[in-house]
Amino acid sequence: MPVIEHNDQRFELSHAEEQKLNEFQMITSFAADELSNVIKLLRNHSWQLEHALGRYFDGNWKENLDYSAPHSPTAEQVAAGDHQQAQTGSHFTDNQEADLPISSRIPNFLENPLGVVPKLPVVHRLPYNYKEKLKILTSRQNQVTDLYSKNSLLLTVLFLPNLLIKIGAHLFSWLDILISYAFKVNLNKPRTQYNWMIPNRPQEERQPKDTFTDITEVCGDNAKDLLSLCSTESYNQIFDECESKYKFMLLILLGPIAGDEKNVCHSSKTFLTHFLCHPSTIELFKQHGDNLKIYIRTVNDPECWALSKQLKLKYSLECLLVANVHNRVNSNSGSQIMSLLAALKTKSLPRFQDSWKAAVRRYSPELVVSQTELNELEMARKIKELQDEAYQMSLNKDLEKQLEREKQEKELKEMILSKSQKEESLKIKKLCYELTLLLHSLTAENEDENVTKEKKSDILFRTSDGKRVVRKYKGTDTLRDIYIDIAAHLYLTASESSTQPKTLDRIYEKLRNIYENPENSCIAEESDIKGKSLKFFTITQLEAKLRKDLSRVSSKIQLKDVSFDFELISPFPRCSIPNDPSVFLQTRSELWPNGSLLVESLYDDGSSEEEYEGNDQEDQDDNINE
Repeated sequence: MPVIEHNDQRFELSHAEEQKLNEFQMITSFAADELSNVIKLLRNHSWQLEHALGRYFDGNWKENLDYSAPHSPTAEQVAAGDHQQAQTGSHFTDNQEADLPISSRIPNFLENPLGVVPKLPVVHRLPYNYKEKLKILTSRQNQVTDLYSKNSLLLTVLFLPNLLIKIGAHLFSWLDILISYAFKVNLNKPRTQYNWMIPNRPQEERQPKDTFTDITEVCGDNAKDLLSLCSTESYNQIFDECESKYKFMLLILLGPIAGDEKNVCHSSKTFLTHFLCHPSTIELFKQHGDNLKIYIRTVNDPECWALSKQLKLKYSLECLLVANVHNRVNSNSGSQIMSLLAALKTKSLPRFQDSWKAAVRRYSPELVVSQTELNELEMARKIKELQDEAYQMSLNKDLEKQLEREKQEKELKEMILSKSQKEESLKIKKLCYELTLLLHSLTAENEDENVTKEKKSDILFRTSDGKRVVRKYKGTDTLRDIYIDIAAHLYLTASESSTQPKTLDRIYEKLRNIYENPENSCIAEESDIKGKSLKFFTITQLEAKLRKDLSRVSSKIQLKDVSFDFELISPFPRCSIPNDPSVFLQTRSELWPNGSLLVESLYDDGSSEEEYEGNDQEDQDDNINE
């Protein structure tokens, strides 16, 4: 027997109890420190998992674990007490016995609850490999038959005892007949009153549906109501359902009911046609239809034959009622197990129905209680599952909210970063634009000092505010040079006053404003111009340093060329002058040798490109916030 030691405690368990303990651990996953308490809990509930689990999930299962039912004295203790009482000569009178405590006058069956638990035969499932065992048994029988058929001596030795027994049986039968005639009493019964002996071998080709076909053939239309209550499932399936759901299982094992009269079990046929198919019997079965499973087969079927052998039956007509009830399997413990409740009477219809009613009336309350406890346990499990499911759903929702919150925070950070990057990019673009214009102005001033006699074209520019500007250009200047030149001129003359400073002074003033502005730290940190007077540099030196700063700033945003916020339009004929660095001025007839151009802003109300891009970004931010 398995022995479990835990915290200086020793528990001796049977193999069945050890299996119950393992199942309890798989279901509850209790802590290792609670092993001794769990064993006490199972013992207090007679190792019934359903009751113990119900108590365990109540939460207060550790209370009264040390309670154990009082045991009645054994026969040796009672005999020893009587012997001692006889020796001492002590006897109680009626008054003295009345003065004894009530507990001493309680009958033994109340002191020991197991005394009221019946001790019933146990019914088991068929082995899962019973079909293979049946084939092996059949093959062995064939081998033995072949062996004795080849050896006449062994055949004689085999059948000689059977022959002597048959001769003796015939002699006794004749003697019985002589005695019956002598006393004028006919002790012989017709063959129809004897049950059919179970054969040594089943018909392996028979199927469960063959039994239902035989019943329909024998009973005709009366068989419909009966067969509607009978189950076509296998014995093990019916057994498992009745065991788990606490239902009655009615086993009806019939002999052959169809075929030649010589090979028919007349008792089974009579029981089937007159008892089972009777309307009153059908009504009794229907009253317990929800808690009853009927298994009806003939013993010629392999499964029914194996079941009859397992139940150790000798005759075919048997009607057994089985259910999962409390059974005192041994004198030490009681438990719920599939037990044989009653062997129903099959001699007459009233006796059959009375035996059925008596067995059902006796065990129905216990099954109802077990079903109620099972339903409560199942309901508790479902409630726990629903609670776990609701808790998991709540966790999932919280997780989704957390992920959504993190996503929004991430999008907000990306948006802020993108906005700052875009603002920084716009600032650098603006700075590059201004440096490009100032660099062009310095280059133009340096060229003015070295005036050439090359032919130039006079172009009149008219701005949108009515100003007129005349600029001279060489024939080798490109259209892009014209765009840069007029942009630089407009940039330097944007804030005109009554006293117009020189162009170089304007350039110096713009450069000082750029390099001293804290927002332009990206250019001022590494520049050679910051902190120094611009007049100490020659135009060539200042141009080189400015070109270096422009190259360093434009590389930060990979800016290849600047863009303009205006467009040059030729009025006659009206056409747009492209910003193309590959087209020379002398190739355009409308501009060479002289021409006139309109400076039209690309944005309404004099708004700059940066302002428009900023407005677009603000609109996107508003949409995101909404």
